[in-house]
Amino acid sequence: MGIVVGVASTAFLFTALVGSRILSVSPVFGWRVIFFIGAVIALAVLLVRKLVPESPRYYAQKGMKELALKALESIEQRARKSYGRELPPPSSVKIVISENTTSFRELFKREYLSRTLHSSLAYVFDSMGFYGFVTFLPLILVSKGFTIVNSLFYIALADIGAIIGGAGLYLIGERVERKDLMALSGLIIAGSTLALAFSINPLFVVAFGFIASFFDQCSYAALSIYLAEIFPTRIRNTGVGFASSMARVVSIAGIFYLGVALSGKPVLQLSFIATSWLVYSAILYLFGIRVNNRVLEDVSP
Repeated sequence: MGIVVGVASTAFLFTALVGSRILSVSPVFGWRVIFFIGAVIALAVLLVRKLVPESPRYYAQKGMKELALKALESIEQRARKSYGRELPPPSSVKIVISENTTSFRELFKREYLSRTLHSSLAYVFDSMGFYGFVTFLPLILVSKGFTIVNSLFYIALADIGAIIGGAGLYLIGERVERKDLMALSGLIIAGSTLALAFSINPLFVVAFGFIASFFDQCSYAALSIYLAEIFPTRIRNTGVGFASSMARVVSIAGIFYLGVALSGKPVLQLSFIATSWLVYSAILYLFGIRVNNRVLEDVSP
């Protein structure tokens, strides 16, 4: 996930550089071109859908034993090729995969209610912090006296931190408990955002933006893994989808307030974003589940 997010984050750098160039040529019409480019690139999802394999656990959950074995053999074959040798014999682990049908109501039963609530709330404040930052930072910098073209250039430099953030997770992702990593990242992002609120020197703007972008993507990649681990396979997409949809719906109000009520007040806007990250950290630290180095069925029976 660290590698995936690091590569995906190159889009931030690309968008900022292309946007800066287009807006310098066409300040009025240019933003429409940027949206059009994004819409065309979205068609790539059709190709991705063909390339991503299904999980053996999913097939087993659905009673498709032959497909489950075929998917598992494919994974083992890639692992042999990667290691250049035969794989060691599998250890004996008691796992019972239920073939119960998926039920949305299961998310709100005693076993998973806390997970549903804390993951949804964490995602809400993650969304407000992340989208508030990337959406309004150009306008915030303009309010602080920078031109829109210069703002996009500074943001492009800061976005290099997002690319490296994926590499950071690649190096430490399995060594630091995910909930602790996310909580710590939220605190660092909040501190960097507050420092950015009082920065007028372009060097400090880039530096604090870089730090915030680094830990934002490191945290986001960890959150993506974490959400998939705290729900059992039979309701994984349902649980993750619910948390994600709640984040989008609820965070609309916060982002609307950030962009309208606090418009033209860069210090208050960045303070609002920092507060979102602080709440995000508190939720995960207090209610998060330890998942590292545990069998999925042990984490989510």
